Amino acid sequence: MSSNIKLTIYTKILECSIFYFVLMNSLLKNNISISIINLSRILIFLVLGLALVWNVFFYQDLNAKLKLLVLALIMILLFFINASQFSCLIFFAMYCLFIKPYKVIKLYFNGILYGIVIVVLLSLTNFIPKQQGNLWVFGFPNPNIIGFLVVVELLSYFILKWYRINFFDFIVFLLCIFFEKKILSDDTAVIVLLIFLTTYMVSKNPKLFLLVGKLTLIAPIFLLAFSWFLASYYGKYNWIYRLSNFLTYRPEIWHDYLEIYGVHLLPSRMTILFATDFQKLFYGGNLPRLYAGFDTSYMYLLLSGGLIISLFIIFILSNFVYRVKDNPAFICYSLALFIFGFTETSVLTPLGYYQNALLMIALAGFIDHSYFKTICRVKNVN
Repeated sequence: MSSNIKLTIYTKILECSIFYFVLMNSLLKNNISISIINLSRILIFLVLGLALVWNVFFYQDLNAKLKLLVLALIMILLFFINASQFSCLIFFAMYCLFIKPYKVIKLYFNGILYGIVIVVLLSLTNFIPKQQGNLWVFGFPNPNIIGFLVVVELLSYFILKWYRINFFDFIVFLLCIFFEKKILSDDTAVIVLLIFLTTYMVSKNPKLFLLVGKLTLIAPIFLLAFSWFLASYYGKYNWIYRLSNFLTYRPEIWHDYLEIYGVHLLPSRMTILFATDFQKLFYGGNLPRLYAGFDTSYMYLLLSGGLIISLFIIFILSNFVYRVKDNPAFICYSLALFIFGFTETSVLTPLGYYQNALLMIALAGFIDHSYFKTICRVKNVN
C-alpha cells in the first residue's frame, strides 16, 4: 500500500470520528437507544485504536514504538485513577502525532462542519428540536454548544487561509458575529470573535504582534490563577461580586463547586449538577445557581484533573505558544481560545477532544518536539 493511500485512510478515520462525535453530542442521540450509542462509541475508539497500532507498528521506527508504548501505559494508569477523560486526550494526541498540524486542524474543521450541517438540517426539518423554550439551539442541547462550534470553525478557517483572506471572508466573519449575537444570544462568543479579529489586525504590526505573543504565552497560567482567585475569594470583595454578575454568576458557581470538591493533587471524580424536574418545580424561580451549569475550562481542570494534571496541561499550552511564537495564525488562534476557556468548559479540557484541535496539537508537540517544525509559516493546506 502506497504511503499516500495509507495516510488518506488514516486521516479519513479521524475526520469521520470527529463527525460522529458531533452527531452523538447533539439532540439526535435522544432518538437512539443508549446501548446503540455506547456500542457505536466503543466501535469508533476501536477503529481509531487499530489504525493507530497499524500505523505505529508497520510504518514507524523503534523509537516511535517505544514512545507510544509508554504513552499507552500512562493512559491505562490515568484510567485507573479517575482520569479516564485525560486518557482520551492522550489517545487523540497520539493519533494526531502522525498528521501535520495544519492537516489536523483541517480534519477537525471538516468533521465538525459536516456534523453541524447534518444536525442543523435535521432540526430545520423538525426531526429534532431546533428550539429549547425560547432559545434557538438548532439541534444541539443548548445554544452555547453550537455557538462554540461556530467559533472554532471560523477560527480554523482563518488559520487555514491566513495569507489568502479576502473581503468575502470578512463578510462571513461579520455574519457569524451577527448569528452569535442576534440568534444565539452568545455574548461570550461575540467577544472572542472580536478579540480574534483585533489580534489579526494587530499581527500586521511586528512590534504589536510581539506584545500579543507575550500576552498569549502568559495567558493560560494567568487565567488559571485568576479563576481560582475568583472562586476562592467570592463573597469577600465587592468587585468580584460585580464581575460575577457580569459573567452571569460563573464565579459564584465556581465558588460553590470549589467548596464541595476542593483542589487535590491527583484527579478526582467531579459531577456537574443539574436540577431534576422536582427541584425545578420546588424552587421555581429561586433555583440555586449551583444547578445552572458549570462553565469554565480552568476551574474544571483544577477540580477534576487535580493540581498536577492542571499544571501539566497549562505547561504544554504555554510550551506550544513558545514553539510557534513566530506564527501569527497560531498565536491569534491560541489567545482567542485561551480567553474562551475562561467561561466555557469544553474549550481547553479533555471533554472537548472532538471539538477543538488545539489541545491535541499542543500535546503532540510536547510528545515529539520535531512536530512543530512544519509550523514555520502559514501555507495552503490541501
